[in-house]
Amino acid sequence: MKAKDIFILTLSLFSETANNIADYEEQAIVGLLNIILPECFSANNSIREAKGEKALTDFPLITNLNEEIPYEQIICQNTLPYGLAGKMVLDDGDFAKANYFNGMFSASMLQFSKADFVLIEDAYGGVGE
Repeated sequence: MKAKDIFILTLSLFSETANNIADYEEQAIVGLLNIILPECFSANNSIREAKGEKALTDFPLITNLNEEIPYEQIICQNTLPYGLAGKMVLDDGDFAKANYFNGMFSASMLQFSKADFVLIEDAYGGVGE
């Protein structure tokens, strides 16, 4: 998904449309996305690995809104817009909305992250052994 598509989804959280893109400074949005992309890195890799795909090795870094974000669709569509919205409303001083969007961002990462279950060796033995 392109960064611009994530931005458009974010605008919908504010009941705005793609027509309002011109109201925002592109480099500010790119900067905010570059701040939240590392925050989703582990969640995204957990999804990739659960699907049998190779994990990404580096955080993505974008320079414009026309670039593809190399994250899984579910992260781009359901997680990143909330993270971006949380950062955008801080500029307005609306801390209640910022807390809401940041909470949804965190909840979305938890919801879509895949657990990595591993066997644990019993180093102490059981009762009566």
